[in-house]
Formats: sequence, structure tokens, C-alpha cells
Amino acid sequence: MIIDFLRRIRDIVNSIGQIQIFGFHVDVMLHFFVAFILTFVLRRWFNVRKTSLTIIILIISKEIFDIFAKSKIDYIRPPGLDIFYDIVAGLAGIFLGIVIASFFSSGNLVKKK
Repeated sequence: MIIDFLRRIRDIVNSIGQIQIFGFHVDVMLHFFVAFILTFVLRRWFNVRKTSLTIIILIISKEIFDIFAKSKIDYIRPPGLDIFYDIVAGLAGIFLGIVIASFFSSGNLVKKK
């Protein structure tokens, strides 16, 4: 019963990873946008290093979870290029989040007279 439930969840996760929008997998786009939003929000409270390390740890732990979640219960398959793309998309989201957060926090939007 529990194994059937876990297999259904695995199938749902695998099917979400196969959907494409404008030629990009939804999974990669979600990694980019989630990393961007988290970086933008966390940058208000933490410095660049803490923000980056926090999100990188989240990305790596999520990818380790994916190795087990997307595998069959009987054996663990070696990771493929999808994990690499997810990590690169997350790092790009972190970079863009840091750049945009620094633009908003530096007072560039407020013109002084």
C-alpha cells in the first residue's frame, strides 16, 4: 500500500519533469524562479554569502532527494544530466536574484534632489 503510494508520487514527479514550455522543461524553470525569489527575499536579511550558501544547500539537498524520489524503490539509478541542469538553473536564479536585490536595495530607484 505504501509502496504503491510512493510509486504514484514518483510517477507524478516524473511526469511534471517532462512538461515543456517554450522548449524548456518546467522543472528547470521552477528551479530558476524559486532560486531567484528566495535569493531576492533572503537578501533583505542576509549578506550575499549567507544567502548564496543557504540556497545552494537547499538546491543540493533537493537534488539528493530527487535521486531517491525519481528512482525505483528496488534500486537507485545514477544521476543524469537533469540534475546538472537543475543546479545550473538554480545558480543562475541566485545570480539574478543577487543582482536585482542589490539594485533595489541600493536606492537606485529613489532619485535624490
